[in-house]
Amino acid sequence: MRNDECRTGQFFFHRTRDENPKQAAFSLHAHEGFELLYIIEGKGSFLVEGQEYPLAPHTAMIMRPGEVHRLLVDERFPYERVCVMFRQELLQGIDPGGLLFVPFLRRGLGERNRYRLSSCGEELLALFAPGDAAGWEPGSLELTAQLFLLRCLFEIRSQQTARKSAADPPPLEPVLTFINRHLGDELSLNAVAARFYISPAQLNRQLKRSVGTTFWHYVLGG
Repeated sequence: MRNDECRTGQFFFHRTRDENPKQAAFSLHAHEGFELLYIIEGKGSFLVEGQEYPLAPHTAMIMRPGEVHRLLVDERFPYERVCVMFRQELLQGIDPGGLLFVPFLRRGLGERNRYRLSSCGEELLALFAPGDAAGWEPGSLELTAQLFLLRCLFEIRSQQTARKSAADPPPLEPVLTFINRHLGDELSLNAVAARFYISPAQLNRQLKRSVGTTFWHYVLGG
């Protein structure tokens, strides 16, 4: 594995390449801050709150705080990505109205997480490759990383503005089928949510929206 990274109190950036990625290294998780993941190379898919997105080069995955996600990686191919985790305060000075955070916040969990970024930051990425950070002047990598983040966020915001219609919520048919087949078993909200790579709170919200009741009322027949 090769890796370049920089970290401040409100910002963490790393560019990493795994020649032989292993699925065991990518668990289901969520973050306290915002995350932008830019795919350079690799095959597989992302699961975000139960919604699956195919992995493709030159796409960005965006996750807001608490949004549960996991990579399902094809171990036969190298996996290279740029990951930026950051807090909203980082951009307060240039984006006081929070416009660049609209694509993260004004949507349902697991909805509209992927953006195709045809030209996003390529000229900045070309300035460095994994393992090159040792030769950089102090602060140079951090500046380039923040410029890369801004370039991505501006393009995502532009695309989000152009998309006028909201995406449909993730389908619940597989979840309901599973619950119905196991009504005689000891079902728990956490176990079912984990099986479908979704947070318990989001599963309850989707059930309420789709069938008009919570997980426990549905299981108990109430």
